[in-house]
Formats: sequence, structure tokens, C-alpha cells
Amino acid sequence: MAICTRKVSERTAIARVGENVAMSRTPSPSVWRRLTRGFTPAILIPVVLAFLSFVYTALDYSRKERLGSVRAEVANLYGPLAALTDTSEQLWRAVGRNSRPKTEEDLNDDKKLATWRNFLSKVVLPFSDKIQDTLLNGGQIIHCEKVAKELHQFFSFAASSNWRL
Repeated sequence: MAICTRKVSERTAIARVGENVAMSRTPSPSVWRRLTRGFTPAILIPVVLAFLSFVYTALDYSRKERLGSVRAEVANLYGPLAALTDTSEQLWRAVGRNSRPKTEEDLNDDKKLATWRNFLSKVVLPFSDKIQDTLLNGGQIIHCEKVAKELHQFFSFAASSNWRL
């Protein structure tokens, strides 16, 4: 009986090898050909062009949006800030340096002290208030973390100080 079983198992093995050989096919067509089997170039070219046009439009819209944001920042925030700080620096160089009390005698001189207080109350404080209003009410977001932190520290200091003259 063992001999008979061996022959059956040998026959089964030979039949299985034959099945594998018979079942092997010629190589299948490429994936691209299978995907585009029903498409003709007349359909495929406009679809690809439409997709590329969509991608270009999306990128162009994003670029225009960023450009509009930068223009608004320059017009509403950085432009006015630059004008205010430049004017403030020029006034400091022209008037502030010369009218600042430097010695104990200057502090006792009522005329120099009045000029200094007048400079602070009429020039420095209004410019500082205008700069603060521009920053807070300009409607622009400061994206730079370092600048935002420095401004927060400046406003905290300015709010805690008494600017009475």
C-alpha cells in the first residue's frame, strides 16, 4: 500500500508542476496601458492640461494673496512706523540732544528744564502714542516672534511707567 501511495503522490506532484507551467501567462501589459486602455489622446490631453491649469491657478492665487498681505503690511504698518521713527530720530538729533539736562546745574535752570519738559510732552509722548496706536490699531499681524516679544516688553514697560512730567 505504501508503494501505491508513493505513486499517487508522485503523480500528484507531476500534475501540479504541469499545472504551474500551463497556468503561467505571457507578461501582462504595463500599468499605464491598463489604466489608459479606454482613453484616447483626444480625451487625455485636455484632462492633463486642465489639471495643470488648476495647479497653476491655485499657486498663483496663493502668491497673489501673500503679495496683497505684504502690501497691506507696508502700507498700514511698516510705512507709517518708518515715517514716525525717522521723524522722531531727526527731532531728537535737532532738538532733544541739545535741550537735555546734562548736569546738576541744568536741572536747576528753569528755562532748560522747561524746554526739556516741553520737548518730552509735545514731541516724544505724541510720537510714542502715535507709534503705539499704529501698532495696535493697524490691523496687521506681526509674524516675527522676536519682534512681537520685544514689542510686548516695550508696551509692558510703557504701561508700568508713569510718564508724568
